[in-house]
Amino acid sequence: MKKLLLVLLIATLPTMARAQNGPPAAGLAVPNAFSLKQPLVPSWWAQISLGYDYTFFGDLNKGCQNVANYAQALDSLDPGTTNGSSVQTGNSGTQEAVELGFQLNRESALYLKMENDWSQSMGWSRTDDGVLAESFKVAPLLWGASLNFEQGLIRSNWGRTFFTIGGGAYFADFNATYYNGNLNQTFTDMFTGTTWGAALSLGQAVELGGHFSLEFSVEGRWITFNQLTSATPPGPNFVQGPYYLSIVQNQNFGQGFSSNTDYLLWTAQQIANLHPGDYRYAVADFSGVNGVFSLRYAF
Repeated sequence: MKKLLLVLLIATLPTMARAQNGPPAAGLAVPNAFSLKQPLVPSWWAQISLGYDYTFFGDLNKGCQNVANYAQALDSLDPGTTNGSSVQTGNSGTQEAVELGFQLNRESALYLKMENDWSQSMGWSRTDDGVLAESFKVAPLLWGASLNFEQGLIRSNWGRTFFTIGGGAYFADFNATYYNGNLNQTFTDMFTGTTWGAALSLGQAVELGGHFSLEFSVEGRWITFNQLTSATPPGPNFVQGPYYLSIVQNQNFGQGFSSNTDYLLWTAQQIANLHPGDYRYAVADFSGVNGVFSLRYAF
């Protein structure tokens, strides 16, 4: 009997070895390289944003502020007339944006951003002996389309810290209004321009659960329009266009004026060509800083 058991044991050893070295039995879960990978993250996401926008507008704000100096210079040249002024400058506005992104991996993404930035109006008015002589006001609006790269920096159980960098094409339009007291008429025109720009941001995201996250970011941007033009004249009695937003360079008008009296207005290209030293293009500096809240949905 002992000899029979020994023979059976020897006969089953090759079968046991094959079972150990061969493929696993059906239904047996065996770890492999694929199953040990991290879960896949959603490939696409969409995002909406709303934030506060601070824009420098250096040349434009300065061109409005200088009207006060211009009125004082006129007073010094004509003591019989009292010139007054009122100035409105602005840097604040709002940014609205939508984004569509593709997740390259768990921490990196590319996304397309469409945005518009509404800024408060800026302008000036001037009076002669208390009567409104003229006024000028512009309302800026910026549109943009940019391609951006996002990179995660720090990740935790509840969120992540990230930065973004990108650039694209930008379009600006300025609705301009001018009042002339001698004619007692108001004229309007639209000045536009296109340029390239870049942006850089640092942000923090909080996971809300499911596919949603809430983000807050601070963004710096560099966007400058060297000229804003209009192809049509503001009214029927104006010389033919094009017109452009300009800085009237009073510093070249003679004694009593300086660069601090140069002010913002519109000018016909024909007139500027006749008096090249008296006008220059107004530079619209849309560079600034934004604080933005965003809601993201990954799918």
